[in-house]
Amino acid sequence: MDRNLCNGNWNEINSNQVNQNKANGMFIYGSNCVYGNTIRGNSLEGLFVAGCNLPVIPNVIDDNGGNGILNFGANAVTLNMGSGNNLFGIILAIPGLVAGNFVDGDIASEMPPLAMFNKLSELGLAVGVEQLLSEIGNQLFSLI
Repeated sequence: MDRNLCNGNWNEINSNQVNQNKANGMFIYGSNCVYGNTIRGNSLEGLFVAGCNLPVIPNVIDDNGGNGILNFGANAVTLNMGSGNNLFGIILAIPGLVAGNFVDGDIASEMPPLAMFNKLSELGLAVGVEQLLSEIGNQLFSLI
């Protein structure tokens, strides 16, 4: 059982040190903002995200036994850093926006790239990426 579970909406999960858990580092479900966390050395996924429209910005995710980030929702996963995860750096189980991450290892998807782009277009996420990253950058600087 994951002890680092957030199940709810509109929470900010930030500035946590999540290390050496025997399961996932963090399991986030719902519409929450996940930023500024350091997630290292967990036995399974570093960050397991199951929800919709979650911003996952910037987190440090290193040396986990599974994937660095397993994204199971139409979420914005941007500006994260990490290395040394056992499987993929970031894996998408269903389409989401992934841009501007500095994660060693592959970024993978269970969908072929063209199908993913088409799905992102249907969701309205394939346009305006530059504007989204600019807005995220402005929000980040306001947090510092």
